Amino acid sequence: MQRIVEAMDCAVCHMPAERWALPGGEGYLYECPACGGRYSIAPSAISRAESDGGHPDLLAAVRACIARGDLPRVAIVGGQWQPLEVIGRQGAESDPA
Repeated sequence: MQRIVEAMDCAVCHMPAERWALPGGEGYLYECPACGGRYSIAPSAISRAESDGGHPDLLAAVRACIARGDLPRVAIVGGQWQPLEVIGRQGAESDPA
């Protein structure tokens, strides 16, 4: 399946980035130079991050996780921001499912 890449502002830092949809409606994978790499974000977290800027520590947490070489997943459950889940490594050839 061909990946369709969109030029979008990053959902976390709001700087220019690219994103593509994850299979099964699981959200998006963003590639953001300002954040330092890739991260995954759940559909419920996208609109919340774009509207209210996200949790105050979200940007720093995403950047720190990326800097360690991890691929973080940003999610909201029950209306609450969740701790970042590591779902892979930066630079891995395949996208997380």
